[in-house]
Amino acid sequence: LARIIRIIRQPRGNALLVGVGGSGKRSLTRLAAHIAGFKRFEITVGKNYGMSDFHENLLELYRIAGVRCQPLVFILADDQIVNETMLEDVNNILNSGEVPSLFPPDERDKMINSVSEAARELGITHRDEIYNYFISRSRDNMHVVLCMSPVGEAFRTRCRQFPSLTNCCSIDWYDEWPAEALHGVAQRLLGEIPITASDPDLKQKLITMCVEVHQCADHASKQFWDELRRRYYLTPTSYLDFINLFIGMLDERTTREKEVLARFVNGRQKMNSTDAMIAGMKKQIETMQPQLEAASKNAEIVAIEVKDEMEKAEVVEKEVSVQEAEASVQQKSAAEIAAVANVALAEAEPEIKKAQDALATIEQGHIFELSQTKVPGNGILLACKAVMAFFDPKDVPGWSGSTDWKGCREFLTSKGLLKQIKEYDVDNIKPIVLSRIQKFVNDPDFDPAQIANSSKMCMYLSMWVQAVNNYSKVMVKAVPLREKSAKANAELADVNQRLSEARSKLKAVQEKLKTLQINAENVKNQKEKLEQTVKQCRSRLRNAEQLSESLKSEGVRWEESIKTIEEAMKSLPLQIFFSSACMAYFAAFTPKFRKDLVDSWVLKAQERGIDIKSFSFVDSMGDPMDTLTWQIASLPTDDTSTENAIIVSNSLPPRRWPLLIDPQGQGVKWLSQMHKKDAFVIVRMSDKAYLHQIEQAIQFGRVVLLADIGEALDPALEPLLSRQIFTEDGDSKIQMSRPINYNHSFRLYISTKMANPHYLPDVSTKVTLVNFTVTMDGLENQMLGEVVSIEKRSLEEESNATIKSISDGQKNLKEMEEGILKRLNTVQGDALLDDEDLIHTLQKTQRDAATIAQNQKEAVKKMADIRQVRELYRSVARRSSLLYFVLADLALIDPMYQYS
Repeated sequence: LARIIRIIRQPRGNALLVGVGGSGKRSLTRLAAHIAGFKRFEITVGKNYGMSDFHENLLELYRIAGVRCQPLVFILADDQIVNETMLEDVNNILNSGEVPSLFPPDERDKMINSVSEAARELGITHRDEIYNYFISRSRDNMHVVLCMSPVGEAFRTRCRQFPSLTNCCSIDWYDEWPAEALHGVAQRLLGEIPITASDPDLKQKLITMCVEVHQCADHASKQFWDELRRRYYLTPTSYLDFINLFIGMLDERTTREKEVLARFVNGRQKMNSTDAMIAGMKKQIETMQPQLEAASKNAEIVAIEVKDEMEKAEVVEKEVSVQEAEASVQQKSAAEIAAVANVALAEAEPEIKKAQDALATIEQGHIFELSQTKVPGNGILLACKAVMAFFDPKDVPGWSGSTDWKGCREFLTSKGLLKQIKEYDVDNIKPIVLSRIQKFVNDPDFDPAQIANSSKMCMYLSMWVQAVNNYSKVMVKAVPLREKSAKANAELADVNQRLSEARSKLKAVQEKLKTLQINAENVKNQKEKLEQTVKQCRSRLRNAEQLSESLKSEGVRWEESIKTIEEAMKSLPLQIFFSSACMAYFAAFTPKFRKDLVDSWVLKAQERGIDIKSFSFVDSMGDPMDTLTWQIASLPTDDTSTENAIIVSNSLPPRRWPLLIDPQGQGVKWLSQMHKKDAFVIVRMSDKAYLHQIEQAIQFGRVVLLADIGEALDPALEPLLSRQIFTEDGDSKIQMSRPINYNHSFRLYISTKMANPHYLPDVSTKVTLVNFTVTMDGLENQMLGEVVSIEKRSLEEESNATIKSISDGQKNLKEMEEGILKRLNTVQGDALLDDEDLIHTLQKTQRDAATIAQNQKEAVKKMADIRQVRELYRSVARRSSLLYFVLADLALIDPMYQYS
């Protein structure tokens, strides 16, 4: 990094970085440009990228460096060189700073005009000199950094053809990382990672082992070339991928194992708590049974009391009904009498109103004025005498009782006379009084109109006398009616009083009945609640006993699983470490080299004090159920093929895509069978629209197999191989020929039919090379199947059907167990015992599991019998396999013996 910074900070400093792909040339250059404050410029190579596109990039390069006068670093890697002419232009830039024929006349004029003002400030005015100034300024601001790999003949050829690559650049070689660097990187990446193990020093030992693993793999790759003439490159990128793979897999596997362990522990807790619940519910039922019996008896007693009170209430209610009917009749009669009396009284009311109106106009002054009359007329005397007839002399102070005018004056001057007249009790006039006034009211001269001629006040008095007389006549008829009405009302009041007493009695009885009914309802509810609780307890007890019985059959296996997982968790970091090493390093090797490499790792670990005797990648990372599924999908049954399948299945983003070295096509056949239900697309680089097909698959989440590639990959695939996924507006995108949406369901597999391809580090560090070349054991098993299918087809078909039956059975058992544990984990407390569906599911699962387990035993026994018969043809299969590999190995003696 320091060397790159020093180079690009020098005037017109250019660099040639030489190192295998994955050694960090471009990454360090980008970092150096950022530290130096220079703009970074790189080209993006697509499917149809050509020289015209490269020249457009160079024009932009000159605009930035020459016109804008902005320092930049132009990074160009050998995998971006799609045409050697590109290096000729770069050679000219390094040598003279100018690319011949790059600028058309109009573009040249634009460049000159853009820098003319800056040139004039320096005294440069001629157009050719201004152009030279533009080129010079471009060279000052432009720093070319070439990233080349020394592997192969291309680098040497280019150095000979384009001498400026070496003459005008500072050459910086990127060698293999020394052990100290490898250790430092591992220390930094693993230093903060929590690793739980019985050995407290395991983390430091694993950090040291990272260096040993890489160095052993690097030694094996060299030996791979020496013995089998097969190239396999390991770079610092491989080392970083190995460590990151270990970190990711450790976290993922630890999380998964903890989840599985938690489910098993929860299942065990549910099983233990169920037994405690059973004992508690039995005791609860024993306690509640006497309470339920007492509640039942109490309910019966209260029911009898309620019945008695209801009978009493019915009797009182009937009495009240009779009295209500009687009161209704009485009330109707009283109303009729009162109506007749009211009619009669209504006739008298106008007369008494007239009397009151007549008196209303008389004042005390008028009486005094009348009393001062010396000679009254006849009308005045008649009016005064008529009024005097209503009173007794003893009731009128100062009146002697005389009826002459003198007596009239005494009467009129009596104190309070007007008040006595107005307050006269017209309703209780004595008959003698009425008889006395008859002679006046019957007198023709007793006419208020005539009397008015003599005195207005006497007119009003006469009117009052006539009105009282008429009122009295009417009242003679109305009084008996009123008395009859009063009597009827008194009788009605008596009836109503007795009715009120009866109603009060009925209300008391009803309130008592209501209280008893409420009490009875409470007793009933209490009884029903006790019955419901007892019923629920009995139901839960029954469910708990069934659950306990169901769980006990699973409990032994769960206990074993818990112990197994807890034991595995102790050695999990070590197992994941070796598994990560296998996935990162040994996939491209043949079986013998894989075994030797793992043995060397184990030996180094033992030397470092790590407690490990042996290691099996299949046992550590494989799942027997998955293995059977793969074998049903035409995967060979040997361990190497199983290892390959495990690596391919785990080589998905964010890890590298798998590249299958598959000369016999068995890997492609396996993938086709595995993804036959998916949208499986097979494309070849020879197809004209293959890149368009891949882009569509990326957008729609399809599975793509890029088949039959050579030793080089299209540079247009670089964003996909490097997993350059970015987020824009909340959507995942990737830059292919254009920015497109990235569906995370997308899967990419790459395969080649070349038996011994030579992939340069630029390719091998971006994919996971998986050697799917047929092995002797794998071919022997395949040939055994072919021979048996010819000699005894039914036996081979039965064998395949039995294998599928075993696989399906194991899958069903696992799904059932996971379903049970998942439901037990989601149900809490008493809800577990109320979930009858769960109980029935557990019982059904138990029955199904027992049936499947029995079928599995029969299938395994049957498979053993089939294998015994198939073994009769083993010698033929072994000889066929041996013959193939003898012929294949003849090519190692001399190329003329090549065989396919």
